[in-house]
Amino acid sequence: MSEKLSPVELRQRGSMKGFEYQNPSRCTFLRKLDQRIRTAVESFGFEEIQGPILQPIEFYQVKSGDELLSHTYTFEDADGSLLVLRPEMTPTVAYMVAKDDGRLTFPLRWWSNPDLFRKEKPQKGRKRQFKQLNVDIFDRVDSGRERAFDDAEIISVAFSVFEKFNLGINDIIMKINSRSLMEKVFDSVDLTTCQRIKLLTLIDRKPKVPIETFNNKLEILIDSFKSRQVILKWLSLKTLEEVKSSPDFSLLSKTIEYEELSKVFDLLKIYGKSEYCEFSPQTVRGLGYYTGTVFEAFDRRSEFKRSLMGGGRYDNLTKTLGGKIEITGVGFGFGNVPLEEILSLRNTNLLDEEAKIDYYIVVQSETNKYDAINIAEKLRRSGNRVLLDESISKGKLNKVNKQLSNANKLKTRNSLIVFPDELRRGQVIVKNMQTGQQETLNISSLSENK
Repeated sequence: MSEKLSPVELRQRGSMKGFEYQNPSRCTFLRKLDQRIRTAVESFGFEEIQGPILQPIEFYQVKSGDELLSHTYTFEDADGSLLVLRPEMTPTVAYMVAKDDGRLTFPLRWWSNPDLFRKEKPQKGRKRQFKQLNVDIFDRVDSGRERAFDDAEIISVAFSVFEKFNLGINDIIMKINSRSLMEKVFDSVDLTTCQRIKLLTLIDRKPKVPIETFNNKLEILIDSFKSRQVILKWLSLKTLEEVKSSPDFSLLSKTIEYEELSKVFDLLKIYGKSEYCEFSPQTVRGLGYYTGTVFEAFDRRSEFKRSLMGGGRYDNLTKTLGGKIEITGVGFGFGNVPLEEILSLRNTNLLDEEAKIDYYIVVQSETNKYDAINIAEKLRRSGNRVLLDESISKGKLNKVNKQLSNANKLKTRNSLIVFPDELRRGQVIVKNMQTGQQETLNISSLSENK
């Protein structure tokens, strides 16, 4: 048995990089994030779900890719099986659909905002523990519904979340591509399965490496100069319309994959979001399960360099997790850490926007302490956030001005002042701490003034 650590050593051990101990202010901030996210997502008719924090490693071996697996917290369970702290939510959600697909009513619109864990180097915009909004639409393959409608709606939900934080067209750019359309490009240069997988990874990293490094790795991966030129020309396209006019890719414009992606852009115009969006042939998303439309949002001002959120279509993932019905899926992940970074860059502080306390109770006379508690309980039963001045628990009350000063420091919405004379008439004085205005109200009517 190892020796016990000293108090100083324990304190040092408790400082876990990439994790956080959430004080009241931090919890309040995260709750406000969640409230705005919830409002945005549920306005589209999505329903909240949750899943286990631990998952079998096989869930991520199926389709997520080796890069994600290398960043998981993995340990052996009592029965010898390997479990991981969930690094993402998509396989969990896909499993939830797969195990009940015969009893579910499609299409499904599900969302969650769980804690996720990734074992990677903590840095700006990236932590080891974080919350990530997940929004997904699932439907039966044989439903007859066009997939482009779900793709466009999912992207529009993401815009709605940004807008809840006053991030608009001048702040956000959404880069959109199609993995299935890219597969057609790969078909045209006759790439093997192994080459395709490696090329997707290389393209995904292209913005993060020098162009010389990218070209050298591309040359190692693909021997044919002509094939490399086709790939480079594809990556240089600026608009989806250029696909139709390009001699190298004009035949692609007659494919179902091109038509689906074009339909997504057309629908985003109807949603009023087209100015947010651009065609981006370099956007592929790193995870292995994407099969169609893929998208990533970035800071248009480039003050924050990393992706803010991303997602795409992942057909047939539920089948690989034991589902009996052919299911299509599209969704996104939206981490709280990048969102917080861009809010900070825009000087947006959610904690300054409203008071934490609805009523701060101030008591003048020692004889009215218990009356104050009764009033506080009445207000709480009506849904108010109520705090009594801390001097009520002491032998001597603070002066009224001191109690009001305490209320002001806490950014209280109202102070409720209990004076003996008013209390005998069943009344109290309510002071608006923002305007300074005050009025005398009957205690029986307080619940009406929330």
